[in-house]
Amino acid sequence: LIFHARGMAILRRAMQDNIADGYNCSGGIADFLLQAAAIEIAGYCCWQGSGLELGVAQASRLHTCAAARACVYASDLQGAIIRQHTCTTWSCRRTSKCFEASSRSLNFE
Repeated sequence: LIFHARGMAILRRAMQDNIADGYNCSGGIADFLLQAAAIEIAGYCCWQGSGLELGVAQASRLHTCAAARACVYASDLQGAIIRQHTCTTWSCRRTSKCFEASSRSLNFE
């Protein structure tokens, strides 16, 4: 059973009452990371809910998911699938030991 948390107060109450097996968190980057940290401390797992964002916002959500250790469920970041174009293009070139972003690694069209 997954609980869709919409704020820290209700998330805290849901975890205290042990009402779910996992949590779907939303909000901005700071809100999500705060909720994910609380979920991790309580011993639960989560994913980040999506609002079908465009390119840069979706990329930031993906990075936020990677930064939260409790975020182990597959997040529903589907903006790139549903939309015809995400308004961004990616171009990185591989160097000897790392990926080096070109001067135009993230472009808007």
